[in-house]
Amino acid sequence: MLRISLLFFFLSAHFYSLGVTTSKNYVTIGYYLGSIATISDKNGSILQTNRYLSGGLPQTAMTVNDRFIDNHLYCSMQYTGTHSMGFYDNTARIYDAILTRFTTQDPLSEKYPDISPYASRANNPMKYVDRDGRKFIIVDNIAQEALLNTLPDEDKPFVQFYEDGTINSNLLLLHKSDSYNYQCLGEIEKAQDIVTVEMNDHYNYKNNSGRELTSDIMDYNIENDYIETEITSAYSNTTGETGKLGIALLPGLGLSNVNSVDYKIHVVLNDKLSKEGAAANISHEVFGHSLLYIRTHNRYQSGHIAPEFVDLNYKLVNLIYRSLKETINNIRKND
Repeated sequence: MLRISLLFFFLSAHFYSLGVTTSKNYVTIGYYLGSIATISDKNGSILQTNRYLSGGLPQTAMTVNDRFIDNHLYCSMQYTGTHSMGFYDNTARIYDAILTRFTTQDPLSEKYPDISPYASRANNPMKYVDRDGRKFIIVDNIAQEALLNTLPDEDKPFVQFYEDGTINSNLLLLHKSDSYNYQCLGEIEKAQDIVTVEMNDHYNYKNNSGRELTSDIMDYNIENDYIETEITSAYSNTTGETGKLGIALLPGLGLSNVNSVDYKIHVVLNDKLSKEGAAANISHEVFGHSLLYIRTHNRYQSGHIAPEFVDLNYKLVNLIYRSLKETINNIRKND
């Protein structure tokens, strides 16, 4: 991998199992795209080093008793082959590191008609990462804190972001939590939909006629009279922030005439939002509208149905209420 940015290392501590019953605390050091470089014990002694060819085939690996301490190697994928047969389990598909191709077709290939269904990372492994062989969750750096603030403190270490904004899928899904928001995040990560989240002062959308337009998120106010101390509904407001606070741009055509510009779900939050307000709108737009669309792939069922200012979409209301209540409780508890 001949990329200067690979000189950027990240350091993280995880628990891995050695053999069947023994567990030890190891420290892994990885490259920019998530490939594991070295594994050491808690005293700093190096137990495993990994070097890779450009497609991910491990080379000159040092192991303990010819066994990997951890076989999550190239881009954190689980290595299931030998040094001459380079197969990786990429969750959705098996990846061949020698051919740099998947052995089965991409289940999302219809969304990429100009790319071979067997291709890996759009034929550009120096730029793109495919964490599970299906899709990415891409979270803007500014929005990462807002997403983490919806979770309990004890779950936050298991939500790690790569440099490119994607989430470490293996770490996220291996951890089991009683948190409803954490479970929602895991459901989104396992789905075949691509979700992007960012904080901005504008968003791009496509109307039902196919015209691409831009809208400013300028409508923002703080009205103290609207502040509520407790979460009693999906629309409870604990910060007094009002106006255009966020939007979930969903694929297809909707009654709102405001649609995603492509096949992805794009969530845009007002960049003026407070810490609590941003997290609350993650509950509304991501764990509400976006999650319901992932479950139904139906625009009508994923939106508000309020002919007389009473939302009749009870599934959406319940999703938002449950997530919002936990989010506010987590923020207040963590603070």
